[in-house]
Amino acid sequence: MEYEQYPPELEDSDDGADEFADENKKEQLKKMKAKSYPGDDQGQEYDATMAALFEKVPPGEGDEFAAVKPWLGAIKEPKDHPKPVKKAPDVEYAVDWVYGYRSEEARQNAQFNHLGQAVYPTAALGVVFDYKKMSQLYFGGGKTTFGGRKQLDESKDGHSDDVTALCLSLSRKLVASGQNGQQPLIFLWSAENAKIIGKKRLPKGARLVTALAMSPSEKYLVASDAAEKITAHLFDVQGGAAPICSVTINMKVVHLAFSPLSDTLFATAGKDHMMLCNFDGTKTIKGTKGKSKGGKVESQCAVAFPSNAQYKADCFTGGSDGKIYHWKNDEVAKLYDNNKGSVMSIACRSDDKVGELVIAGGSDKTLSLYKFTGSLQKMWVVEVAAAPRSVDLFQGRFLLGLKNGSLVDMPLSTDGSGRQTTVMTSHCDGEVWGLDVQTLDDGSLRLLTSADDNRILCYNVKEHKALAEGLVGAPGKKKAAKGYRGGASSMSSQPAECQSRCVAYCAAVNHLAVANNKGIVTIREVDWALVDQRDSIGLNSVKTTLFKKVKKAEWIETMVYSPCAKHLAVGSHDNTVYLLDTKTYKKVIKLTGHSSFITAVDWAIDSKYIRSVCGAYELLFFDIGKKKRDPSGASNTIATVWGDQTCKFGWNVQGIFPSGTDGSHVNSVAMSSDQKLIASGDDYGLVNLYRNPLLEGHKAAMYRGHSEHVTSVKFSDDGKYLFSTGGQDQTTI
Repeated sequence: MEYEQYPPELEDSDDGADEFADENKKEQLKKMKAKSYPGDDQGQEYDATMAALFEKVPPGEGDEFAAVKPWLGAIKEPKDHPKPVKKAPDVEYAVDWVYGYRSEEARQNAQFNHLGQAVYPTAALGVVFDYKKMSQLYFGGGKTTFGGRKQLDESKDGHSDDVTALCLSLSRKLVASGQNGQQPLIFLWSAENAKIIGKKRLPKGARLVTALAMSPSEKYLVASDAAEKITAHLFDVQGGAAPICSVTINMKVVHLAFSPLSDTLFATAGKDHMMLCNFDGTKTIKGTKGKSKGGKVESQCAVAFPSNAQYKADCFTGGSDGKIYHWKNDEVAKLYDNNKGSVMSIACRSDDKVGELVIAGGSDKTLSLYKFTGSLQKMWVVEVAAAPRSVDLFQGRFLLGLKNGSLVDMPLSTDGSGRQTTVMTSHCDGEVWGLDVQTLDDGSLRLLTSADDNRILCYNVKEHKALAEGLVGAPGKKKAAKGYRGGASSMSSQPAECQSRCVAYCAAVNHLAVANNKGIVTIREVDWALVDQRDSIGLNSVKTTLFKKVKKAEWIETMVYSPCAKHLAVGSHDNTVYLLDTKTYKKVIKLTGHSSFITAVDWAIDSKYIRSVCGAYELLFFDIGKKKRDPSGASNTIATVWGDQTCKFGWNVQGIFPSGTDGSHVNSVAMSSDQKLIASGDDYGLVNLYRNPLLEGHKAAMYRGHSEHVTSVKFSDDGKYLFSTGGQDQTTI
């Protein structure tokens, strides 16, 4: 079976319309996944504002959750286990590497610092990436003492939620980054060492920081919000945490920029507007909306000012209509056709050799360069892998932040012939769930991830390099009139057959199992030599396809090969565990008994038993020899040694749920190969590390870095690494 690269109907044809919706993707996803409970008022919205006032405890949480725990009757103390110790583990983990770049709903958020290193956000982190020396520094992340809801985390030295905006100062030495929240935090930190310098806060009800800009002398910082009445807030960088004044915009703002020639002039770009804002130096900002000869101003995606004092009345914006707008003060002086879709990003830069330049990134996956001498003259246009959401030029090199989650380096040339080098590769659409780690014969590690973006990514863990990229699958021939339906809840633009929430690799048979969100599994023969050469064939060689004839197949959250390598266990959302032989994959045994979708499966070391858990919080045991459920499995397996602990219910994980949470709070569990440590990923965005066994009242070492629910955790075979994926933050740590 051969996969084609992204068919035309799936290509990014974003015209910018989604950028100016009233809600961001995170808010839309919350509504999709919102739990409803009997007795809830129809149409009642339970948002972060209400959450700040009341603790909503639906059925299944708190005391009621404690009263309804069906797995309690299925747990028995193992014959052998480490001595229970309440305190957190002595072992310390630190962030080794982060694979991610926030490309969704972002503008101009990847820039060079004064040393030529890339600075950008992903998840709840700011990253300083020296890709020449392959080193990273992080603002935020790491060990935390706060184990509650991330919305309540008043971290002093880092973000606790999505970093939604980031900017650098004109000197490229100071960074400002802002996040989600009812009173969103903004941090100021060093672009060189990622150390905190200061902290600001937007007023209550601001919801999130949509854009940031710093004045040329670093005296002022401006931040736009997503409040009911959208506002831009001005801060004194050396002053207090609160803004000194503000101006009402009342239209969604997606980008901000200060004039490099003035500490008191900045502009906003967004839905149906460009607005020039003049600060009087005391307490007043006057906003003047830009005017077009045709009347209505199209939505503008980004704004930039030239640095030459000769053009202090000029600025440029990138239009959602594919045009570059050249403004003289608050009026459109000229329009330039740039590309077919939106002009997603725009920047003005000066080069000693070439002069004043305007850089534009198009949604048609193009990068355009113009020379500016009072008017624009196009020098060149080149194709890039995805729409540039951020563009920068410094010391003769471009840095592009692409919509596909990649960062690209490219040298400046007069004809656009510079080689494009991808320095960061990450997932970009929907959620990331699939995670597996393999130790190769030479001792090196390979990290495999899959997501809703129709991509299987592979990384060399020790060298921190992205290797081959595979495809989950090919889309159906027909696209429904109302878009793709079926599978897991997702904001992905891909159809369910191109989304994946689960991968599993078996070294003994060299098979990689990839499940899509329509319940289909492809078995692939991996060629690691080709994978290391970044050849997609290494991951796309499909041996066989499973479950094509299963009626009403549902998406798959868990798959595990047996230690003996003779079986593959597949846990489906149709409430069934499927057992397949790895020789032909034609012998299929259905293990039934669960009353809800399967969330985790563990194998016994001797491959004689399986235990599994489901959405109804049941813990069941299956005798592989008898090919059926063992109702006395808990008692019959007290002497069994298990290969892993991915099941979140069991005797040695009794204390895994924090007080006041329900059974869905923990999304993933893993155990180290020496069985001394247990890790969990939860809805607070935390990775938690415990001693094994984990009983009630036992303490965790908690690690922050993700901004969304942690969907998967897994140890390397030697226990030196712990990996995690963060759902909608599309980041692997």
